[in-house]
Amino acid sequence: MSEYALVVKNLRKSYGGVTAVDGISFAIRRGTIFCLVGPNGAGKTTTMEIIEGLKAPDSGEIRLLDMALPSELARAKQLMGIQLQTTSLFERLKVGEIVNLFRSFYDRPVPANQLLSSVSLDSKANQMVAELSGGQQQRLAVALALVNDPEILFLDEPTAGLDPQARHEVWRLVQSIKHNGKTVFLTTHYMDEAERLSDEVAIIDHGKIIAHDAPRNLVARLNKANVIEFSIGEDVAPECFSRLRDVEAINIVGRNVVLYTADIKACMLGLLNLARELGIDLMDMQFRNPSLEDVFLELTGRMLRD
Repeated sequence: MSEYALVVKNLRKSYGGVTAVDGISFAIRRGTIFCLVGPNGAGKTTTMEIIEGLKAPDSGEIRLLDMALPSELARAKQLMGIQLQTTSLFERLKVGEIVNLFRSFYDRPVPANQLLSSVSLDSKANQMVAELSGGQQQRLAVALALVNDPEILFLDEPTAGLDPQARHEVWRLVQSIKHNGKTVFLTTHYMDEAERLSDEVAIIDHGKIIAHDAPRNLVARLNKANVIEFSIGEDVAPECFSRLRDVEAINIVGRNVVLYTADIKACMLGLLNLARELGIDLMDMQFRNPSLEDVFLELTGRMLRD
């Protein structure tokens, strides 16, 4: 048995003249959380849907749990769980009813009470789906993906549109699934989510994987100490900030400025003096450690949230 739950080689998919997935390759070790992260339209969902068998690739090789896809897709489907980016639930069914409906699709499903307990919805079994909050509905969607006790779970943007509390609830759920020995492949456009959850992360942009490693390794390669990030009320030439001492690197995207420095106090003093001299306002300032957001900025010259 291979140590990898999933191996993808030279995967390609185009729609007319648009290349959605451009020859990407990656592998996911069993029992880990792998995150494919990138902006909307980067090719994340297309990649996942090809692996799930929902779309046909133009070319490339896929091995899932030692099975070749798509030729062995029917057998592989019995061992995978899928939560789509948009899940339409039957709102007029009770939670317990929809779980039992999905359980009826499999020969050896997980007991309903065990499923609902695993996503902290056991007290909602007799409640209508329409009465659940957004976070609860998302957890229910994950429970339905676990109904066949899969070896690998696919989660496409599992926290999109959720409030911070609901996002953290889903994070805890994903981590508990890993701790139960499952492999998790998720997509997201939230860098903090990828950094928090992933054992390994691949950054995809314009259909190509531009970085792939453990999050801490990707951040360490930046070789940056501290970050000062702020926005300005008007366009300022980048050369103005290059006058600052104690600045290792500068990235300016529109009116958002990111400074990297080893001496944050000296850099702040120089920045405040420069702002007073130029008559510019420094807004939404924050001090932080380098993150995957900075990795994406370094590689692409733009912020992921843009």
